[in-house]
Amino acid sequence: MTQATQPRPRPLLLRDVPAIDKRELVNADDFAFAIARRWQDSVLAIIDVGKLLLGAKAALDHGGFIPMVDSNKVPFKRHTALQLMKVAEHAILVDVNHGQHLPPSWRTLYELTRAPDEAIRGWLTDGTIHPEMQRKDVLSLLRSLRTSTRASTSNHPFEGEKFRLIRGDALDEALKLPAKSVDAIVTDPPYGVEFLECYDKLAELADHLLRDGGNCLVMIGQANLPLVLETLVEHLEYCWTLCYFTPGASAQVFGRHVKSNWKPILWLTKGKNENEHISDLITSDASDKRFHEWGQSVTGMSQVVDQDFRFGSSDGTSLHPHPAKRNHFSTRKRRRLRRNRSSPLLAPHGG
Repeated sequence: MTQATQPRPRPLLLRDVPAIDKRELVNADDFAFAIARRWQDSVLAIIDVGKLLLGAKAALDHGGFIPMVDSNKVPFKRHTALQLMKVAEHAILVDVNHGQHLPPSWRTLYELTRAPDEAIRGWLTDGTIHPEMQRKDVLSLLRSLRTSTRASTSNHPFEGEKFRLIRGDALDEALKLPAKSVDAIVTDPPYGVEFLECYDKLAELADHLLRDGGNCLVMIGQANLPLVLETLVEHLEYCWTLCYFTPGASAQVFGRHVKSNWKPILWLTKGKNENEHISDLITSDASDKRFHEWGQSVTGMSQVVDQDFRFGSSDGTSLHPHPAKRNHFSTRKRRRLRRNRSSPLLAPHGG
């Protein structure tokens, strides 16, 4: 008795894989072609979503884009949308000739946008960028790139007994300083949603520079507070929100129907909170825009710095990055901060 012959399964068609073509998948080359094509389509889909977001921002009425992104109608949060838009704006990454070499991950692609164009071209040529590349691989490349391009201290002439003012990209320059060499970071980045990338850099900067138990004080606006906090807690521990009270300086927030007389200062630490009890109310006696339109008053910021935060020593180092202008920051010694409160370096937007 002969065994019944099993019917031969029909060949898989490329029409079974949407949006390719109608050829049959029979041999290894056919399947390899289909797999590579769909893999590349994944990258293109990421770029297309970013382009659609850019188109929506340009086409919708003023104030209509953010509510659309914040609604449940799109499957991601505002922070993700901004990173997708960054990818879609990048001339090298959107080049169709590179699609087969790129990793199909929007997070990894976004990190690549932070590298110089010449570096990306080199990585594409030598195969450093490949489809299996992960976000951690790009971060490692970025750190190596910063180390290899370290500038000599002669490029930083703004240094004295009481301070050191460093000109350059805040993250690039901070990563050149020794790890765990800073006791506190005090900063006032720009508040707009278009500046959320600053907080990614700030989180990485703080993770590298702060000693264990070190403090990070970040003045922010209320509108994007959840997104900012979500970014910072990837590297730091949230402790509290301080109130920076600005009496008589009400700011009207259009779209939120609010007149605001205060600003949040997020207090985060690297690891365990080693501080004693502190006051969570800071009062600024006046507005001070002498040095920058986004500047804060010297008296108000002096109160922030003079809070009883625990430092590694009485001569601890504090860092004041200025990502609003994105071109300088300062390091100062704790002991000397109390002696020279008139210095514009206490205002994190510069001077």
